[in-house]
Amino acid sequence: MRQYDLWFGYQEPKCVVKANAVSPPEYDWVARYTSKEAAEVAFKREGLIPTDGILPPDGGPLRTPLVSDQSLLQAGFIYTPRVG
Repeated sequence: MRQYDLWFGYQEPKCVVKANAVSPPEYDWVARYTSKEAAEVAFKREGLIPTDGILPPDGGPLRTPLVSDQSLLQAGFIYTPRVG
């Protein structure tokens, strides 16, 4: 279980979200959604944001509660090795 900072980029209607582990920081994840609303549904379902929460505008970060890597996978994230 770890916390992640979520960073958002919108190219209407699509939404790209990057998740960086707070500690240790070597884990990076990325997810692509068809819309901001689709991202919100996945995040609420997996406990990445509160059920009454909304996603921020472009940028971030939005810090998650402690979540498992499995929660990220089920929300549509794909692991990407950190370069450098």
